[in-house]
Amino acid sequence: MKKLMGSTSAALALAAMMAVSTGSASAEGTVVYTGFEAAEDSYTIYGGIVRALNNDLNSNGLLLRFSGAFGEYEYNTVAVPGGKVNIDGSSADAMVGYQWVGASGIASAYFGLDYRNNDLSPVDVSNRTRGD
Repeated sequence: MKKLMGSTSAALALAAMMAVSTGSASAEGTVVYTGFEAAEDSYTIYGGIVRALNNDLNSNGLLLRFSGAFGEYEYNTVAVPGGKVNIDGSSADAMVGYQWVGASGIASAYFGLDYRNNDLSPVDVSNRTRGD
């Protein structure tokens, strides 16, 4: 059940981000991104939204950022019977930030909440990244 809740939470977070991005915000004030990464024995789906509170991503100002991700991967270890551990991982964050726009680039800093969860099957007690 916890595995289902983790993937459901990530899917709901991504759906909420996409719903927020369909509002009346101008294209210059909002960026929506999604992506998919894959490698041997792993994949990650992610997405997010960055919103400039001054409606201009090309100038200094406060930002809001929401993002989420879900992925699966596996690794081999002698720490569990059978030697293979499968991991379902999910994450979500809600951040407030500020960006500085200069002639040669943009810098930004954020603070806020970040949630991560890794469900291991079977449980590998030597892996410190397990759980919430």
